[in-house]
Amino acid sequence: MVSPATAGLRIGTAGWSYADWYGTFYPLAAKTRGFDELEFYCQHFDTVELNSSYYRIPLPYLIESWIRRTPEDFLFSVKAFSALTHHFEAAATRTFGEFATAVAPFRKAGKLGTVLMQFPPRFQRDESGIAYLRLLPDLLPELPVVVEFRHESWVNGAAGGETVDLLRDLGLGFCCVDEPQLKGNMPPFTAATGSVGYVRFHGRNADDWWPAINQRHAQQLRREIRRDSGSHRERRAREKELTAQLEAQKAQRYNYLYSQTELFPWKNRIASVDREAATTFIITNNHFVGQAVANAKMLQTIFDQPPRGEETEHLQQLVLAASEAEQGSSWSVAEDDSSDPTAADGGHFQPRLTNI
Repeated sequence: MVSPATAGLRIGTAGWSYADWYGTFYPLAAKTRGFDELEFYCQHFDTVELNSSYYRIPLPYLIESWIRRTPEDFLFSVKAFSALTHHFEAAATRTFGEFATAVAPFRKAGKLGTVLMQFPPRFQRDESGIAYLRLLPDLLPELPVVVEFRHESWVNGAAGGETVDLLRDLGLGFCCVDEPQLKGNMPPFTAATGSVGYVRFHGRNADDWWPAINQRHAQQLRREIRRDSGSHRERRAREKELTAQLEAQKAQRYNYLYSQTELFPWKNRIASVDREAATTFIITNNHFVGQAVANAKMLQTIFDQPPRGEETEHLQQLVLAASEAEQGSSWSVAEDDSSDPTAADGGHFQPRLTNI
């Protein structure tokens, strides 16, 4: 049974629809038309972080579908539309209103856990950053908002206490993160500043954390493709190839499997957050090849939550490998396997741990 001390914990993953989860989390045989990934996911977890809302404000029919297909007590953490967090210099009040209107059905159905505002590293603790935070309660009124910082200036030294006080005054939650300890990144700073506690595990893949093709470089490459392509067909092919490179790069960033020894120190930190918050969300974002699922399952065990759902043999292997490892690792596919990790060995793949 769930301990009364951690009864408010919700454990889940960032997103639920990934092609490389088939054969690891989703049964490989289920990769057919009509299989409901979200329904299957709900057999294992009672919350999910909605990531698609970061790229575009969800349409009403999609939200209605998600509400209908999830259990009554299921909660969504809705990631804020990127225009509200990554383009804050030009963010329009109207866009905030459109986003609030879109998520209203979640709230009406009792399924809105929180709105997660993930700011980029350039959003630092300065006058403009603080001023923008002060606007949020009026721009997203009556919504449970949690803020995730990606730059250490918010918590370094005395700034940590000041940031905590600021968020409490504004009624905003603080997102604790575990990520590679690189210059400028957020340390594992732990705090609860509102009714919602939040912890995100991004993995510790330091080698691939900063993309080889950043946003500015990608824009330059797109301009070169438009300028140099001899035909419309060539342009489309080159653009498709660049998009594939960017997607692979993004996935590799979160290619990391936490070991038991890396997760366990978070138990007391999370418990301290949960003691102050009404509900605490623990979200694993290391989604590559289902590693987020394995680590979320491990966190359920760490917090004495009962097992949920039937697990594939490969997911069990992944959890076992992570439980026995002394440090985090990433999945790799054997050299003689195909490029599709679910296609090798007649639809099965064999894990190989690579230390990072």
